[in-house]
Amino acid sequence: MTKLSFAKKQWQPAIQIVANAVDKKQLLPALSSILVRSVAGKLTLTATDLEIELTAFLPFTEDLVDPFMLPAKKFGDILRTMDDDAVVTVEVQKDALYINSGLSKFKFTPIAMENFPFIEAPPWQQSFDVPKEILTELIDSTIFAVSQQDTRIFLNGLLFEGDKDSLTTVGADGHRMAIASREIALLTDKERQILPRKAAQELLRLLNLVDCESIRINLGAALFQAETADFIFTSKLVDAQYLPYQQAIPKKSNLFVLADVEALKRALTRILIIAEDKSRPLVFDIQGGNLVLLAQNSEQEEVKENVEATIDGPDLRIGLNPLYLLEALNAIKTSVVRLAFYNADTPILVEPFDDKFYQYIIMPMKI
Repeated sequence: MTKLSFAKKQWQPAIQIVANAVDKKQLLPALSSILVRSVAGKLTLTATDLEIELTAFLPFTEDLVDPFMLPAKKFGDILRTMDDDAVVTVEVQKDALYINSGLSKFKFTPIAMENFPFIEAPPWQQSFDVPKEILTELIDSTIFAVSQQDTRIFLNGLLFEGDKDSLTTVGADGHRMAIASREIALLTDKERQILPRKAAQELLRLLNLVDCESIRINLGAALFQAETADFIFTSKLVDAQYLPYQQAIPKKSNLFVLADVEALKRALTRILIIAEDKSRPLVFDIQGGNLVLLAQNSEQEEVKENVEATIDGPDLRIGLNPLYLLEALNAIKTSVVRLAFYNADTPILVEPFDDKFYQYIIMPMKI
């Protein structure tokens, strides 16, 4: 028999870490459960959906316990409804699992832990440390551009490209591309891996949950792992080759527009009140040194925004998706944005002013 008593506030952060790895479809009991084990003086909580595996760590001073499984969703819901200072007891017997706190008592049928489908980690090919702040920024600056469901499977993931002095992330969906890069000494050979969109989003969530200075990254032929003192995140990779993204970066431009990021974001937000139809473009009308944004919807409603800007180059009318531009601006950290154009049929290059580390490419739309 195994018996554990703990304060709710001790386990709540660990449950938050592993919760999203639980299979939402709950096709198998093991995939809808959290495996609890004592390992090397710590209590570990592990969950998986076969694509992602998450392990959270808790300090543990009691005697070693036999591994057991908790029903993930129900256990999380039970904790959530308890008072913050509640003490919870978990008791595992041969034919029953009991969860008790105060006057509340729950009984569950135990799940055999032999059925838990671990993602087996191979010997890692490369390992290196990345500052948490840099990794968080790189993912956050590019994940929004990753496709959600594309037949070209490489577009359904976030590219991580590392070499000896930089780390780059790239997200694209065929209509736009986001590229972020930071100079960092990785002490590793060049490596390219594609992390599935869901996995990249989950890693970003975890990075925002924990307080640490750096993340240990382990790379294998088919697996990606991020490791901290609080968690181990393991994900399968997208089995595909990423496109040569450098070829998509516009090389020629003859028109440059500098605009205040917040002012342009506010204008685009107002435009999207009318321009809800993604098939209808926002028109960038650059004439005589003035920038005017025009949009119309299927009900023939119109919106016009005059935006203050510094313009260098010839007049141009070009169409683009306003949401794509707004999402690019949301990722920009500088106060001024630089937009580079060549003609109405070539991609637009969007960059933070005086910042060489970020580039956003948006395909034009027919007006």
